[in-house]
Amino acid sequence: MPEYASNESPKNAHDTATNISIYLLHASVLELNEMKNTLTLELLQYLDWSDSRIKANFSESKQSKMKLSVRSVHRIWKPELDIYTKDVKEWKSMFHPALYQEIYLSKDGANPSSNTKLSALKSWKATIFCRFDFAQFPFDTQHCAFLQFGSSQDIHLISSCRKISWTPKYKVTGFDYSLQPVGPFCETSSPKPQTLWMDTGFNITLKRQINPYLYQYYFPSLAIVVVSQISFIIPLSSVPGRVGLVVTQFLTLTNIFIHQMVRLSLFLCTTIVIILLRLC
Repeated sequence: MPEYASNESPKNAHDTATNISIYLLHASVLELNEMKNTLTLELLQYLDWSDSRIKANFSESKQSKMKLSVRSVHRIWKPELDIYTKDVKEWKSMFHPALYQEIYLSKDGANPSSNTKLSALKSWKATIFCRFDFAQFPFDTQHCAFLQFGSSQDIHLISSCRKISWTPKYKVTGFDYSLQPVGPFCETSSPKPQTLWMDTGFNITLKRQINPYLYQYYFPSLAIVVVSQISFIIPLSSVPGRVGLVVTQFLTLTNIFIHQMVRLSLFLCTTIVIILLRLC
């Protein structure tokens, strides 16, 4: 590769845009920050692309797939910054600092005479921005999206059709969430894999878990209202009973108020400490 330029994307046989096939193998929500409107995702993706500038001699090896050396991985072009992720605030490779730890070279089935097919697993974390709507809190359901595009006209992402709906359901702190891939599903039974030119990614649906709010707010508030009605049953002459009931109600409300203030104070103290540490 005497004239190989790793900063230039490869072209196909017709000197058009580089086609990158991208498949999402696994995705999960690691962290959710409602104050900052962010989601941290763990992603495992499989990518393959062609690079006609790279040649391999498979005749000397019985294997149809070979692993590139670490030196070769650093010297070739890889679809890293050429793939744009919408609303990404921060990302980090699980193989830090290398985003692609292993890249394999294999025979191109579409063009057997050209040994230019490369494939790699991309395991990384991405923090994306998602604007939450709290109008119906705590009965709210949030909708976010993880979308990827080619960063320029020279990069096209190809996402495979899916015949079976992929909707895994998981739990994250305070929410139940499900994932749904972007794009239509394959309805044909053809054994040949079909491809669509489309944005690749998935939609995220976050449904808030209501049980903690029922136990901490709604049920205690309902119980306080019900118990307060007993004051109408107690005779006016029974002053100790009425006073005892009022004091109990007051202590209950005070306890709930203190509990909430302690949580707020802890949050404010933690935020202040983080800001001071960053300033230092």
